[in-house]
Amino acid sequence: MHPIWDIPELLAHILSFLDEKSDILRSALVCRSLSVEAACLIWKKVSAFRYLLGCFPNNTISTEISGPTRCPSRTFLFLELPDTVEWDQMRFRASMVKELTVPECDNYDALLEVIKRHKIDLTFPELVSLHLHIWVSKRLQTSLPLFAPSRLQELEITFDGYNDRLINATMEILLAQAHPLRSLELRTSTFPKPSQEYLMQLLATTPSINSLRLTLPTSHGEDVLQAVAHLPNLRALSLDVAVCYCLRACTCDNLTQHIETPPGRDWCNHWATEKSV
Repeated sequence: MHPIWDIPELLAHILSFLDEKSDILRSALVCRSLSVEAACLIWKKVSAFRYLLGCFPNNTISTEISGPTRCPSRTFLFLELPDTVEWDQMRFRASMVKELTVPECDNYDALLEVIKRHKIDLTFPELVSLHLHIWVSKRLQTSLPLFAPSRLQELEITFDGYNDRLINATMEILLAQAHPLRSLELRTSTFPKPSQEYLMQLLATTPSINSLRLTLPTSHGEDVLQAVAHLPNLRALSLDVAVCYCLRACTCDNLTQHIETPPGRDWCNHWATEKSV
């Protein structure tokens, strides 16, 4: 084989001209060198966590599907514990993922419990963007511990339903992991007091945030706005915060548009963009 195929940077550049994933998959069959580089592109962005489970044999994982056909709910169960080789394949895939989505209709509670109980070393070291959608009323586990070693820069979390324990646990873990976040998006229909406190601490300890979008019910809307105002690198802001009283105007010096909170409204919508020069 020509030595040129031993230059990974060149192979990566060649593959970068392929737009369709099907073309990248075909290129992976050409030779071992292309296969390795193609795998990095194939697993760079994963639109659903369940696709990573393809390395396990069909007789290892059971999938129970319920609900409407248009948006089915999937529950994943281990029929037997995967062997070392299968876990290595899973870790290999996870090591290449840079952007990952965990859909709300997919239930991984049983898998997460097995990983936790058997202390399986499964991490996503290259992950920088995570979209985590949790149907909390039907969940017992949060997948956030899997991403502790990651250095997340973009994080989107949606809590759908009511489960204070799980929401509090997720926010506490997020605070403890101390990711260098640049973009944070948080949406929830219920937000218990401990989670509000975790959020305040998160904003206070993550000055790297430059894009923030919050949609949440809270009786401490003014405190949230004050915390947001102290983010030194903030460029884009969207707040949809439920309040139980009138709020004073809160400004953020590094935004061209100030954040204003009109009195006498139950919901305050705020949008501010573009840092002043």
